[in-house]
Amino acid sequence: MEMKADRVVVALSIDQDRDHTRTTVDNFESRFKPLLADGFRVARSILRDSQEAEDVLQDAALHAWRSYPRFRGDDRAARAWFLTIVANGCRSRLRSSWWKRGRASGGNWSLEHLTVRS
Repeated sequence: MEMKADRVVVALSIDQDRDHTRTTVDNFESRFKPLLADGFRVARSILRDSQEAEDVLQDAALHAWRSYPRFRGDDRAARAWFLTIVANGCRSRLRSSWWKRGRASGGNWSLEHLTVRS
């Protein structure tokens, strides 16, 4: 009898986890999906490259998703928080040696322009 009760408790726990996860996903999506266009504009204006802006935006969205359980704020705070993540991602990209080498080669990303240091 006790084993059957344990199964019921586990099943209820799994259902609650699914409900909680679905609620978290819905909350995250409803709060941050409207901010993607603004985030892209910020990234593109800093990087001056649409493809790089898309990459930074994707990284920022993933960072926001992973940090979302610790986020405590309203929609205005969410906008500022997300755009800060985007801007910091852009700054990090601009500081990277990969970015500087690619820009120095005139945006030509062929292998001849890259040197391997040993």
